[in-house]
Amino acid sequence: MKPTVTTEGKTAHLSYKLPHRIHTAKIYPLKAPNGSTIILYGHETGVGVLWRGGRPLKKSAPPPKQAPKPPPKVNGTSSSAIVLIDSDDEDTPTKAVPQPPPKAEFEDEEEELDPDQPYPSVVQQLRLALNTAVLHIAIPDIPEVSAIRPADSVPTIFSKKIVFTVACADCSVRVISLPLSPPTDATKQLPPSTKARWGEEVLKIPTHAGHQIIPRGISMTWTSRAHPTFEEETDNDNMDLDGEEDDTSTPGRRSTRRKQSRSHAGTGAATEGWDVLVASHSTEVGGLLKIWRFKLTDTSVSASTPITAYRTLTLPAPATRVAFNTAQSPKRRHSQILIADAAGIARVYDPFAPPNRKQRVASATDSGGYVALFRSTFDRSQTNTSPTLARRKSILDAAWVADGQGILALLVDGEWGIWDIERTGPNPPSDPSAFSVRGYLGTWDESRSNNSPSSPKKQNKLVPMTPNTRRTREEHLFRGTSSSPGAPT
Repeated sequence: MKPTVTTEGKTAHLSYKLPHRIHTAKIYPLKAPNGSTIILYGHETGVGVLWRGGRPLKKSAPPPKQAPKPPPKVNGTSSSAIVLIDSDDEDTPTKAVPQPPPKAEFEDEEEELDPDQPYPSVVQQLRLALNTAVLHIAIPDIPEVSAIRPADSVPTIFSKKIVFTVACADCSVRVISLPLSPPTDATKQLPPSTKARWGEEVLKIPTHAGHQIIPRGISMTWTSRAHPTFEEETDNDNMDLDGEEDDTSTPGRRSTRRKQSRSHAGTGAATEGWDVLVASHSTEVGGLLKIWRFKLTDTSVSASTPITAYRTLTLPAPATRVAFNTAQSPKRRHSQILIADAAGIARVYDPFAPPNRKQRVASATDSGGYVALFRSTFDRSQTNTSPTLARRKSILDAAWVADGQGILALLVDGEWGIWDIERTGPNPPSDPSAFSVRGYLGTWDESRSNNSPSSPKKQNKLVPMTPNTRRTREEHLFRGTSSSPGAPT
């Protein structure tokens, strides 16, 4: 598979032509044993996997020529043999166990690149058929093993398998594992009807435990199977988990209280084992978030029967982004989930958070709650709007930054900002829900040069009256404009 290369200045854009429409694509955080970069993409009938670069596969030798068949036997011309059948061997036949795919062999050196087009080629590719379109893909954050991060602090399965989650057009959510090494050419020659010919395992969440409509997004992470303990935190945490937090209790103060207790799910992980957390959200009942917890073994992802959601949340508004914290176990905040919505509210939910004072029974089923809440700035572009009718700017997208200690949000008018959860940055704002750092995307003007939350002057809004114009403006925001003399680059 050769790419089509388009260059503009010092930037090169590589595109690959595929026979089907692509809905989403992700780059896996780990490389294959041969050094290839692994690319996952969702298409109309399943998942595609590309191994790009690294050491190529060894070319298998052609199969040996078959020996000529012996002449057919004729009665009286050959000696007859007596076959004895042992009755002890006539037991009930056992079920055939699917054999793992043959192990791939690679060349000793990587391929030599063309100086005119020094771009690595695709070593291997496969298409995993799921008989439905894959709309979203989620991958876990996996650290590289080093002196600082020993191998026993990371689930063993990540060194052998590709583990990811997909959300499909049939409303299903599936956790898939594949061998990390690319398959051999002989494996690709097997008929498509062969069961698990790629060595894949697909864990499908049933409809009754999942969503009734197509999920709008998914996220996943991994955690220790040992339950966290919060003896000291339980007495200090007096937050209202219903979203009506006391404004005098800032996220920074709450995080300071949490630092008093650092008992955490990673303690004893080498003996307790690991689990994977999967979160998906949809617009059901005005906004629904489901969290599942599955067991990670050394080679697979397993679930107890029947499969039920570990946590189910009814959201005040449909979420625009749901993402697990980018911090990794054993950090306490690794299990926190960012929930941003179009109403301009960003919440942080922790499924392992201790119950507050309103919930006296501290058990595993009662744990979980909101630990922080942030609000976007008000939309003040229309000067005639009454203060009582003022609305907050919608959040188009949000992501964790600074190792999960901050949240970067992009608002509907092109404003962006960072919420400092721990309030450890320089000059934190007096309002804990205000941006610590803010700016604008697009064309610069004087009305945005000051640090005021907003300006009454006319701005390039992304909320026009017609849906068609709004979609065009949002696409323009993310794609940018072509460079011209005098325009910022």
